[in-house]
Amino acid sequence: MSDDLISLRRPTTATTSIPPILANGFRPFFLLAAAVAVGAITAWLAVLQGWLVLHASFGVVDLHAHEMTFGFAGAVIAGFLLTAVKNWTGQAPATSGVLAGLVVLFVAGRAAVVIEAATGLRGLSILEAMFLPILTVLIAFPIIRTRSRRNFGVVGVVAMLAVMDLLMHIAAWTPSPRLGLGVRTGALLVPCVLLAVVGGRVIPLFTRNVVTSAGVVIRGPSPLDGLAIAGAVAAAVVSIGAPLSPIVTTIAPPVLLVAGIATVARMWGWGSTATFGTPILWILHLGHLALGVGFIARGVSFVAPTIISPSGALHILSIGALTVLCLGMMSRVALGHTGRPLTVGPAVVIAYVCLIVALVARIAATWAPVLLTVAGLTFALAFAVFFVAYAKILVSPRPDGKPG
Repeated sequence: MSDDLISLRRPTTATTSIPPILANGFRPFFLLAAAVAVGAITAWLAVLQGWLVLHASFGVVDLHAHEMTFGFAGAVIAGFLLTAVKNWTGQAPATSGVLAGLVVLFVAGRAAVVIEAATGLRGLSILEAMFLPILTVLIAFPIIRTRSRRNFGVVGVVAMLAVMDLLMHIAAWTPSPRLGLGVRTGALLVPCVLLAVVGGRVIPLFTRNVVTSAGVVIRGPSPLDGLAIAGAVAAAVVSIGAPLSPIVTTIAPPVLLVAGIATVARMWGWGSTATFGTPILWILHLGHLALGVGFIARGVSFVAPTIISPSGALHILSIGALTVLCLGMMSRVALGHTGRPLTVGPAVVIAYVCLIVALVARIAATWAPVLLTVAGLTFALAFAVFFVAYAKILVSPRPDGKPG
């Protein structure tokens, strides 16, 4: 069985002579994601050191959160879904020309954010809010056309992420800090729903295709999967609503705890311990584990912030879950869809380790602020290594001559 994005059928679109970089959505967007990660974190470190002053409509914290969610993660989501939907439905969401236009729009959006931040031209960055609605429409058409009902929810999550992007711009223009906090938190928690959906599909499958020969049995779907996804949705809802409603604040901790426990529990039977010698697998298991731990930490932070701060809990989700899983999926998908062996070299393993160090340092920075710099530098290094290691792979034709 092929494990390329849980594909059971291949696209039927005819191949044409197009630049390799535009042969599939993951190619340009994974490179862009790595570039944004390095650039955004480097700029954030410069702000923290007082070397850079920004003038965006967003506050500097909101700008940092926005670019890591809608810049970095937005690019990864685009690259993954433009590739996955083609395999799920047998229909390409975007031709090479449309893909090129989408890339230009994404780059223009990032440029608008940078220009606004540098000059203070308020409202210019709203240009970047066009990207996710267009991506939603592109992936929705083939999913709806082929009646791929199990993927309707994916369209809904991306549409909700587009709404959160727009709301974050609106919140930047209003004097309500509560609205800003709710939207900023929701902007992180909505992608976590996508992690719960897609992670539950691909992580067991990727693992099964490697460890079954060693006699390890990976379980099939179970009710725990549905509970974990429902928990992730509920976690997003209460995280958005908590700053706006005392009632939601009261129910948020138990909801988040249940979501976290369900997310960790669903990993039973995934063969996680059998992946220790396979970095391209254990990084995915680690990221999914961090998703569950992050939900639990977020719940604890409501009632015992001295044990884990709200910021620390959110960074378990942002670095430990979202970023770790993104890096793991980027490195895995890029190899699988360019016809290369599904193994990573020492450089990429170093990138994985750098990201883990960044997570630990960022959590510990609550007590030792100097570690913020360590976290930022190791985070940027992880994606700089990925960019260098994968640039040639992503811009070159498949070695087997097949399309993609």
